[in-house]
Amino acid sequence: MHHKYQILHTIYESPNSLIYRAKRLADGEAVVLKVINRHYPEPEALARFRQEYEMTRSLEKEGVVQVFTLEPYQNGLAIVMEDFGARSLDKYLLEGGAMEVGQFLELAIPIAEILGRIHKRRIIHKDINTSNIIWNQETGQIKFIDFGIATSLESEAPKVIAPEQLEGTLAYISPEQTGRMNRDVDYRTDLYSLGVTFFHLLAGRLPFDFRQPMELVHAHIAHPTPMLHEICSKIATSVSAIVAKLMAKDPDDRYQSAHGLAIDLKECQSQWLAKGVMDRFPLGRMDELSQFKVAKKLVGREREVQTLLQAFSRADTASAELVLVAGFSGIGKTVLVGEIQIPVRQRNGFFLSGKYDQFNRAIPYAALLQVCHGLLAQILMASDIEISVWREKILHAVGDNGDILIRFIPELELLIGKQPETLALDPSSAENRFHRLFGLFLSVFSAPGIPLVLFLDDLQWADLPSLRLLHHLLSGGNLRHLLIIGAYRDNEVSPTHPLMTMLADLTKASVPVELLVLTPLSLEHVTQLVRNTVGATNDASEALAAISHKKTAGNPFFLRQFLLTLHDRGLIQFVSGHWLCDLEAIHHQGITDNVVSLMEERIHRLPEACQKVLQHAACIGADFDLNTLATVIQSTMRSVFTTLWPALEIQLIIPMDKGYQLARYLDKGDFSFRFVHDRVQQAAYHLIDTEARERIHYTVGRLLLAEKPDTNPSDLLLRITDHLNLAARITPGRFW
Repeated sequence: MHHKYQILHTIYESPNSLIYRAKRLADGEAVVLKVINRHYPEPEALARFRQEYEMTRSLEKEGVVQVFTLEPYQNGLAIVMEDFGARSLDKYLLEGGAMEVGQFLELAIPIAEILGRIHKRRIIHKDINTSNIIWNQETGQIKFIDFGIATSLESEAPKVIAPEQLEGTLAYISPEQTGRMNRDVDYRTDLYSLGVTFFHLLAGRLPFDFRQPMELVHAHIAHPTPMLHEICSKIATSVSAIVAKLMAKDPDDRYQSAHGLAIDLKECQSQWLAKGVMDRFPLGRMDELSQFKVAKKLVGREREVQTLLQAFSRADTASAELVLVAGFSGIGKTVLVGEIQIPVRQRNGFFLSGKYDQFNRAIPYAALLQVCHGLLAQILMASDIEISVWREKILHAVGDNGDILIRFIPELELLIGKQPETLALDPSSAENRFHRLFGLFLSVFSAPGIPLVLFLDDLQWADLPSLRLLHHLLSGGNLRHLLIIGAYRDNEVSPTHPLMTMLADLTKASVPVELLVLTPLSLEHVTQLVRNTVGATNDASEALAAISHKKTAGNPFFLRQFLLTLHDRGLIQFVSGHWLCDLEAIHHQGITDNVVSLMEERIHRLPEACQKVLQHAACIGADFDLNTLATVIQSTMRSVFTTLWPALEIQLIIPMDKGYQLARYLDKGDFSFRFVHDRVQQAAYHLIDTEARERIHYTVGRLLLAEKPDTNPSDLLLRITDHLNLAARITPGRFW
């Protein structure tokens, strides 16, 4: 590569990349080279560069830096891009400080317009900040750079991970992008980050000036946004209000489009140029929601949310408490419980969740295992000092019995080290010992003012060992500052169900148990949700709400899928800045009243190859990883990912890892996905005939058996047994 380019000087260096200004020797053209800052880059780093190059190239007409080629460089890759004499905005800030409002508006308007064009192409940047917007002050040209973590999915559901591991730039990151807000990440995350960028340009400093990563995350979630006009009296209240609206904590309270933002900025500019001052005016008058998204804002659950928050407050001082949320499938139990994440995260507490699976019910403690995996994943990504503190606390709590917990949670050994073997006991004594130790282990992660919240979903499928352990945790009297929230489908639980037996025993033991029964949404609440989705309060939206309520009986999941189906069929369209509904055509559509049938229909609209892969995934479980799936269908991981992409685009499945897009370029890697709801997995599962289903279970079982290392946990053996049993259940011996 050195014989093609002459490197002039370094523009920027980070742990991941180096950016050089260079000259192309063939024609003397000025270029910028972005190279991987590693002598021997990992496959993931190479994949990320390919991802960034292809994403940027697809956007070069939208106000994004032009890329020429992706070339080998030493042991890695280099992105060769145009050099139009620009520098990043943070460099201008370093030299000139805060911008005058006139100059700010000259920059802010084209920035908003470029972002609008990027969003129209269905791309979310996810890392907007002053270093990723470049400007040539002489020509006035402005362009966006660094699409390394951008996505072309309409939304993502981020996981809670350590702040140091988050994608994006912490000083500019949106509350939902931290994974601690019970909100999906969509294109409005860019609008929040743009608000922080505008704040930085106008104030010459960031809104939240904290050095510790967790302090920054907490500030984005909980601290009020400083008002610019209070910091600097020269800044007009209208500009201050625009930035504050961009930085609203809840995405629904922000600008809903960069287009609406650009119009308000132009209004400020025209007033400024005409009279040198700016009057306040109503913001967002021309805001629009041109991407169809069924509103996620909770409606009709105010009383239930309040009940959960009160239980959380009691957990500050009280003993362990149980709150049960009951209702039909799709009624919104999981979404409701998610609302409690926000106050938990604001106190830097742990909100941990696990889910029982209807197709893998033979694994003891399955959801509690997920809780522990999630907990340890967060701890092991913390700083060395924090890890050391947790290690000491756990060892102090469990004494010489750590080995018993390691058998249950193998990755605990990474945290506390190998522990001495413990004496074997009879089954009953061993279970009692395990219950006591598990309670001691959990007690490490709660404290006065910082309760521990466990959410266990789909308790109707819980195994008996889990129920016995829950009974011990709640009735033992030793655990304080613990709130356990359980969700279950009350229509699938008879009075003699083990869950009901456990609840009766808890009541006898005077353990506080609160029951919330969720009912379908009323017509009023369906109307509210439809209005939030199509952005209208006219007769047409009320008529659409009436049809939707009648068709779905107010079931939130069914309602969401019904509206998405109408949009898929072109019956809800964005025309001239408004969502229009073809009510007559909707009346005549033969849309099923059964949610599983509706999901089957949505699956059938996918390419045939995608349908087949989805069916195989449904046999693996509610969660599945690409490696297993690729082996089962005898294909490569990158091929399987590409085939599955249409199902990701319409959110029938969701990624569980932040780097999921790299699977497009890799043959190996740990990438997991989850069906967005049990009903989707159920629909995909039932599209396979019985014999083919058995064959898939057999293949998965044999595959897991072949790959099982000697040190793997016992839950894997139970998964293997489960798959092999399902393979032979109807016609034993067919595969043996």
